[in-house]
Amino acid sequence: MSAIALPRTVRAKLLIAIAAMLTLMLGSGILAISGLNRTGSALASLSEERLPDILSATRLAQQSTALAALAPFVSSVEVMNQLEAETVRIDGMIRDLGQLVADLPDSASFAGETGQRVRDLASGLSQAIRQLLEASRKTLELRAEMVELHYGFERHSEAQEALAAAIWTSPRQLFSEAVEIILVARIADGSWQLDQLEARFQAVRAGLTSAELPARAAWIPRFLDQQNSLFDLRRNELQSQQRVRFLLASIHTLSADMGAEVAGIIATTSAAAEVQSEALSATLERTKRNITILGVIALAAAALTALYVLTDLARNLDAVTRAMSRLAAGDRSAGIPGLQRSDELGSLARAASVFKDASFERERLAEQVIEGNRLVDATFTNMSDGISVFDREQRLISWNPRFLTMTGLAADSIRHGIAFGAIADQLRAADVTLHGLHGGQVSHLETANTRSSTMASYEMHHPDGRVIEIRSQPMPEGGFVTVYMDQTDRRRIERQLHQAQRMEAVGQLTGGIAHDFNNFLAAISGNLQMLQDRLFDDPELSQRILRALDATERAASVTERLLAFSRQQALRPVLTRVDELMFNLLELLGYRLAPTVEIRAEIAPDLPAIVVDPGQLESAVLNLLFNARDALPEGGTVTLSATMHKGALSLMVADQGIGMSQEVLARIYEPFFTTKSNGRGSGLGLSMVYGFIAQSGGEISVESAPGAGTRVRIRLPLPVDMSPAATSGALAEVPEPGQGQHILLVEDDPLVRETVADILLSLGYQVREVPDARAAREALAQSRFDLLLTDVLLPEGLTGFDVARDAETLQPGLPVLFASGYMQVEGAGALHLPEGATVLRKPFRKSELARAVSSSLHPPGDGAAA
Repeated sequence: MSAIALPRTVRAKLLIAIAAMLTLMLGSGILAISGLNRTGSALASLSEERLPDILSATRLAQQSTALAALAPFVSSVEVMNQLEAETVRIDGMIRDLGQLVADLPDSASFAGETGQRVRDLASGLSQAIRQLLEASRKTLELRAEMVELHYGFERHSEAQEALAAAIWTSPRQLFSEAVEIILVARIADGSWQLDQLEARFQAVRAGLTSAELPARAAWIPRFLDQQNSLFDLRRNELQSQQRVRFLLASIHTLSADMGAEVAGIIATTSAAAEVQSEALSATLERTKRNITILGVIALAAAALTALYVLTDLARNLDAVTRAMSRLAAGDRSAGIPGLQRSDELGSLARAASVFKDASFERERLAEQVIEGNRLVDATFTNMSDGISVFDREQRLISWNPRFLTMTGLAADSIRHGIAFGAIADQLRAADVTLHGLHGGQVSHLETANTRSSTMASYEMHHPDGRVIEIRSQPMPEGGFVTVYMDQTDRRRIERQLHQAQRMEAVGQLTGGIAHDFNNFLAAISGNLQMLQDRLFDDPELSQRILRALDATERAASVTERLLAFSRQQALRPVLTRVDELMFNLLELLGYRLAPTVEIRAEIAPDLPAIVVDPGQLESAVLNLLFNARDALPEGGTVTLSATMHKGALSLMVADQGIGMSQEVLARIYEPFFTTKSNGRGSGLGLSMVYGFIAQSGGEISVESAPGAGTRVRIRLPLPVDMSPAATSGALAEVPEPGQGQHILLVEDDPLVRETVADILLSLGYQVREVPDARAAREALAQSRFDLLLTDVLLPEGLTGFDVARDAETLQPGLPVLFASGYMQVEGAGALHLPEGATVLRKPFRKSELARAVSSSLHPPGDGAAA
């Protein structure tokens, strides 16, 4: 048997080496392909089983968070068109959410209770969003109806003024009360308040319906019928707003629960993916080790070509393995090599790249979910109202910082899951009481069951005076949501508004009374003076007439105080040094108000001058000093101080006397109200001070308590315009007797007109009497006159100023003298004297009338003889 011949040529050896290398490479390739196939299968399993679950969960959470984040914006929409646009947008998002729920993969992640909870939460969120849209739409519709009622109310504003001029009896008062009720009902924020306002409105409405109204007021019943629906509209608007707040809290809770479920699914799926990734890495390591061994053998047996092939294969496998290991460790910068290859290494690289992209997408969606939850939490935390959520077991499960502020509870005393009863005990220990909207006090603990079953509203009263309105709404799954709103400032403003309206009404009433009373006094005084001139030689009758004239002047002083309170007196403000005025007043009083009552002066030096009527200011301070004296029956000290305070001059009169209760303080500015014994006070002192200070642009405040004395502070502004005020011309000291000058007398009151005419005739003048502006115009067109003497307020809505303008047109240069017992100088309808005009105040003495007429006919500087 012959021996086998071995190849000797290099080519044969190379072919044998190549054959051996090919054999080894074939074995290596088979091994590599097997490992790569297992790796590819593992990656495909990871991509098919885990990544879809993560992507579905994150997209579902993203869509839910986006819907929840839109809820606060939807609730704040003010325009119906914008709400409809948002509704279309949200409907599309809800459909997308429903599609995401329907497309959830049928995998272990979404099977069982977890998947059902996710679907239920998505369904509940969609329903809550739709209910919020409906509640917001209802709120806007109610506001539109409220606006329509308001337009109807505004259209009758001119008719209201006409009514006020047409009737002076109870129908006007009832109608004013109805208007006030309508204005308050628009801003009412509780059902109890609306019920009270509606009851008052129905009573006023019934009174106006049964009243006999003039023809120009026939629209009133229709107007009241139109405004009758205001109360139901406002009540429905409050309920709709409460519904919106409840839905916002529900949406927040559902969104938070959805985020928690998604986070759980992502965590579970990520853990499983990490296990598979570790197994894949182990498989790749084993494959790399086997291929390396075969490569070493091939390198030893097959030379450079086999070494090159195996080195290239190992290098690429090693790169993919390192990239996947870095990716599994969280390194997002790891690149995947071999993506361009068309072999198994390329498939492996592309599978790894898909895994990398899916991981990045998962992280991005998770960050969006976290950001959405952060936005919802920020909205919940920064709401101006407090919110608390209790579950069906009456345990606290959610609250915002304002809840602690509103209730006054310490942050360290509240924890998640604390029982409602424990919170009620803390509030009771802090003397925080709970009241129903009808005023009765209720127990904190007793309200828990009520609030869990039906909508309820209460008021929480704190010892420091804060008033917190709480509104609770039961949740469908049990428990209740409560909103806490601070009503302290609103209640204070309502009280101030009520007091201001009350004082304004009293001021208008007193001003009207003063007008009529001055006309009566003018007629009485004039006739008494005529009698005095004729009965001067009869001492007994003359004394009686003098006493009657003195009583008339005292009555005129009372009307002056009434005019001061109603802010309708004509002031004569000049630049005044208050410190000098106060020192002169103290010197006049001798620094004493009574033998046992001293005055301590605290007048700051170099006080700036202010523009004020010095006589009225002195009278006001005297009134305050005398009131302080009467508050010290056992004697003591009254402090009069004058300082600068917050850019204004401040005067204060303080005593340590008997003080006043809150009930008395509420009425101190009312005319004729006094706490002094009969005969010791008229009840007009503080009324006059109040009117004078208000008319002068200042402020007055009173602080007092029984047994703690009283402090009255007056603040007067510094002058802005230093120009001198217009003053009336000086009257002649010695009137010249009449020489038959022709005077046109315009006066609507026949008693006053006849009395003044008689006085003018007795002074030597010729008089033509007319009752109104129309007759005055006719007289001016017919005859020449030397003087026009006219009342300011005339019939038919005209004034003496209108007559003066007619006189300037028909008889240029005709002197004009005005007379008035009342002239409104503030507010709507205020009258302003022409520059240089002279006003004779009713009631006036015969001598005052004589000087005024003589001064008007012969002004200072006129050298012409009469």
